[in-house]
Parts: sequence; C-alpha cells; structure tokens
Amino acid sequence: TKLRVNRPRERPDAPSSATRPSPTPSRVQPSPARALTAGPVSLEAGGGPGLYVTTADSVGVLAALSAASGSAAREQATFEVVAGLNDPKCFSLRSADGRYLRHLSWRLRLDEPIDTTLFRGDATFCVRPVAGTGTVQLESSNYPGWFMHRRGGQLWVDQNDGSAAFRADSAFRVRTPLTA
Repeated sequence: TKLRVNRPRERPDAPSSATRPSPTPSRVQPSPARALTAGPVSLEAGGGPGLYVTTADSVGVLAALSAASGSAAREQATFEVVAGLNDPKCFSLRSADGRYLRHLSWRLRLDEPIDTTLFRGDATFCVRPVAGTGTVQLESSNYPGWFMHRRGGQLWVDQNDGSAAFRADSAFRVRTPLTA
C-alpha cells in the first residue's frame, strides 16, 4: 500500500467564492506548435524560445534546453498528457516517474497522486488557445480564471489580470517531446 499524506482540503490563500475566478539525443530543435492531445509533449514558453517547462527539486521552472542538454534534462521536460483527473475534457500532465504537475499554494510542482478532490483539481488544466499566436494558455480546472504563469524562471498559477504581459507570460507552445 502507498503512504498517503493528509493535506488540507481548503487553502488559506484560496480566493473567496465572491472573487473566485523526436529529436535525436544529439540535437533538440523546436517543432511547429501543435494542439495539446494525449501523449508525450514538451511545453515551450511562448515568449521564451528554448525555455521549456520542467522541474527542479520537484518545483516547476523554465529551463533553457539545447543540443548540449543531457537526456535526463530532456526527459524532465517531457510530460505525458492524459485525460484530466478532475475533468476529462481537460488535461493532466504526468512525469515519467508517475508524478503529476499540479499547483499547491499556487506554485507548480510534481507530486505523487493522491485520491482527493483537491489533488485532482490542482492537477487538471484546461487548454485555452491564444488566437493567432500558435500558443495555448493552461487554465486551472478548479480555479477558473487562474492560469499556469511564469514569474521569471518559476512557474505559478496566477489570476489573469487581462494584460498583454500576463497573456505573454502564460502562453506556451506545445512541442513534440524532447525525449523519444
């Protein structure tokens, strides 16, 4: 049996309901943007060519990957897209070791799956295409209006403020997986 960690069902910093809103190993080259579908993918920052969604110490970050990047780094930036744990019309992103990319206290991170409503919601993102850009935004399933968003090199879930800067920092290109 797996050890389950009890986690709070509600977040103290959650918005109130009133305000709720195949590259070869020797080279990595961007591929054309494509739609998010089930299967392996890598996500590149829309405004940061060569910056890919990955994790460091289980926390979501963006990292520059190039032809010199090792296979472990490319694997860390490849996720298996599966039907959303909270909403099958949306998606969840699973790492090679079976953990899921989810938000916890608004920070993106990899965590072992636990069978709770909160975990399933935190690990489900709905795709919102950004018109005319070839990019998508990933909206939190359990907090509508809150999107995967980069703050410098870190990845968070933040509330959309409607600005062009927010839109640019929450846009991602769906790429072929960096690992085969």
